[in-house]
Amino acid sequence: MGAAGGTLGEYTRNQLSSLHDVVGTAGDDSAQLLGELLGTAAGRSLAEPPGWPSDIADDSTPVEFSIAFNDNGERHLRILGETSPGTGSHTDHRNAERLLEKIAGARGLPLDRFRAIRDLFLPADSGALFALWFSFIFRPDTPPDLKVYLNPAARGPEHDRGSVAEGLS
Repeated sequence: MGAAGGTLGEYTRNQLSSLHDVVGTAGDDSAQLLGELLGTAAGRSLAEPPGWPSDIADDSTPVEFSIAFNDNGERHLRILGETSPGTGSHTDHRNAERLLEKIAGARGLPLDRFRAIRDLFLPADSGALFALWFSFIFRPDTPPDLKVYLNPAARGPEHDRGSVAEGLS
């Protein structure tokens, strides 16, 4: 992590604030979204190892920041992350679904398409590496975008092509 003291939540909020300053985006609700994303992991001391090994970042933490540049020079800030599984198992996607429901409800986002395909992409004891990953994208003067990444191999790698084909149809 690079910092000896404090919590994961404090450390990542500071990183986020600094990145907003550099990119020139408003971080009005980004700290709240980050806190909701991290959930109970936000209070974990940086001196402790991660509560579960997330594949989001190479140091096993459940959040990664990036800055993207468009051809026209516009920049945007992205938070990619995963919320803490309730049991410490990647197959426990209940916290991720609760977070998605909460964010969608607060922003008036429809989840009918997600609900139609959710059973294809949420793990069921397959040893899947993740259930849902979230991406929040911050651009100047606009509300943040939300993307949700689903795992095509959630039901096992032998089902990934079939799950994607069925999900697209």
